[in-house]
Amino acid sequence: LEAIVDGSYVITIDYDAARTDIRDGDLVVVERMDSSRVERTVKAVRVEQDCYILEPRTSNPHWKPLIIPRNFALEAGDIEISIVGLVVSITRNTITR
Repeated sequence: LEAIVDGSYVITIDYDAARTDIRDGDLVVVERMDSSRVERTVKAVRVEQDCYILEPRTSNPHWKPLIIPRNFALEAGDIEISIVGLVVSITRNTITR
């Protein structure tokens, strides 16, 4: 997968308005929340028989794929993970300073 480079513009639409199911190959915005912060990242979806794999679209090795079992259930105190956006366009910033 090609990385999204710093300075790129990512255009998204609301995921619930665009899809009713998770599809293999979708580029999505994933929101992770815990008690102290909210984090949003762009991931590529891979649908496997027993799980969803959300692969980062960055060249930064800090970000790892999220592997979510199909029977995933949240419990109190866990990190909440949801898909909030569907990527419809990526434009690289070509303006130099």
